[in-house]
Amino acid sequence: RVERKKAEEKKRAAELQQRQQVDAQRQQQQAGVQNQVELVLMERISNILENSWGRSDLVSVLSTLHAEDSRVIALLNSIEALRALIMRHSSRVSLRQDPAFGAEMAVLVLTNAQWQQHQQEAQQQRQARERAQQQQQAQEQALRAQQQQEELRRREQQRLQEEQRKQQTKAVVPGAPWYYSDPQQNIQGPFRGEEMRQWLEAGYFKGDLPVSQDAAGPFRPLSAIYPDL
Repeated sequence: RVERKKAEEKKRAAELQQRQQVDAQRQQQQAGVQNQVELVLMERISNILENSWGRSDLVSVLSTLHAEDSRVIALLNSIEALRALIMRHSSRVSLRQDPAFGAEMAVLVLTNAQWQQHQQEAQQQRQARERAQQQQQAQEQALRAQQQQEELRRREQQRLQEEQRKQQTKAVVPGAPWYYSDPQQNIQGPFRGEEMRQWLEAGYFKGDLPVSQDAAGPFRPLSAIYPDL
């Protein structure tokens, strides 16, 4: 029963989430349609004001809108609705009170041509910002890739150094003979380990003398065998 109840709750939660997503998409679509409608209305209002020396009272504007297209009546059926629309687009048209006539006036701020130019410039600025952001992201990605490559090289170098160190500090086989390579690359030996140490202590050998317990190598510096000397 508990598992069935949990499954039902999970199903209801998934259905609720799906409904919320659908509602959100529907609201976005409605907002997009509403925005397009308002842009058309503002274009018509701007045309009216352009033909009225840049200003007109709200009653005249609303009457002209209704006379030009009866469909506007359902969208803007009152002065309050017209006022609210203009206030949402105050960058194109502003509202002012005319003390001489005591009427609220709509005053043109940007003509349709000016607004279109403003929109184009704003779009160009957005595109320039997007390009700059893309370039910055590309540079950051290239820098991260370079840093990753450098880190990989550093780790590989550390690994090689560690392997080399382990090879150099490889355990000495007690009692096994020693050989060394002279400056002429001739292999000398075999010698006892005690002899090699005595010669090193006496100064006959340098620490970089290649030595090995196998005549075939590999050879490593004598100082790696006796690091205390």
